[in-house]
Amino acid sequence: MTTPADQPLDDALRRADVGWLSRRLDARLCPPAVFGRLIRHEDPRLRYLGLVLLDERVTSGRTGDAAETAELARLLPMTLEGSPEALLVLARLHQRLGPYVPGSRRPSWRTAELPVRVRIAWLRAELTNEPTVIRQEPRGELLYQAVREATVTCAHRPAQLVDELVDSGDPVLRAEALRLAREGLHAGLLAPALVRGHVIRLLGTGDGDGDGGSVGADRGGVVAAALAALRERTPPEPTRPPSRQDLLTLARTGDPARIHQALTRLTEAHTGPAADRDPDLRDLIDVLLHHPKPGIRLHAHRASRALLDRGTYLHHTSILLADPQPDLVRTAIRTLTHTVWPPAIPAMTALVEHPHPTVRTTATEALITLGTRAVPALTHAASHTRPDKRPLYEHLLHHITTTDSA
Repeated sequence: MTTPADQPLDDALRRADVGWLSRRLDARLCPPAVFGRLIRHEDPRLRYLGLVLLDERVTSGRTGDAAETAELARLLPMTLEGSPEALLVLARLHQRLGPYVPGSRRPSWRTAELPVRVRIAWLRAELTNEPTVIRQEPRGELLYQAVREATVTCAHRPAQLVDELVDSGDPVLRAEALRLAREGLHAGLLAPALVRGHVIRLLGTGDGDGDGGSVGADRGGVVAAALAALRERTPPEPTRPPSRQDLLTLARTGDPARIHQALTRLTEAHTGPAADRDPDLRDLIDVLLHHPKPGIRLHAHRASRALLDRGTYLHHTSILLADPQPDLVRTAIRTLTHTVWPPAIPAMTALVEHPHPTVRTTATEALITLGTRAVPALTHAASHTRPDKRPLYEHLLHHITTTDSA
């Protein structure tokens, strides 16, 4: 039965109003049924929005008890449909919700024709849920990149993941095992005795050292760092949980694993629904959006959505319009288009000259979607750009004005 409170949502879903839904739906408060209606909608834009909102819900740590988490996991599609961005979000959701997915099923990504970055994401989702996958996976750049991009805090079985990497006998994977062991030690997820055993075991091998290549040098550096971490770890773990100030300091000064952990804990500690007004938190996220690691920039952006007010979140989203990673730029464009945030329109207009073709295409589509709201920025850009670039803006202006008049 539809209640009066449901009617605006029903109407927005019926007309596939992505902008209205993006503005009104709060990922932290959405019931699973709303996620389901979005994810199963016939319009691919709404399916993508549903996945993005569900990802924000899971990232925020507000998945409720085990029963609600399992209910959210049952919403995950088992088919690979949509844009590469949608498939990346879906892979991330399978990575995070893997233990709750019925039968631990995943889409058949190995037989699908997917971009390399999407295949890497799906392989990472597999090995962080079931580390024994490493035993059968062919050694090569796909596996190496998936492991390099993994963090110990995202592994559901961190000790087993490190064990499998050590037992692989592969020098690249063993170097990554030491990195993850060190991260796990700092995060309190792995016991010092376990990490010490791996370090001692690998010190007795010559992986990667025989040819004088970079793998051996890298491994030596990681071993030294792991030994240093063991020395630093001699005091017992503190009995009290870290304070908010501890977490802010950790996010400012820690390595990527600690930053990720601090942001996650800050998000989990937020009781909401009111936005966090702490200027130190706002400034911290602003700084992290310029971090050299794209994973940290993405996690900081999600934390902004979960913790801060809408205007600050959209300002942070606009920062990503200048991100060096095309995928993050495209995500920012789509978010700012769906939410119709006027201050970002001039920066989005400039992206029609972006060096990456997919960014140019996404920016062009966004400006057409914005319609007459983009006309002032396009007119200004057309009058100030180089003559050889002016037709880009004039063509868009003509398309928007003729479509609007029609």
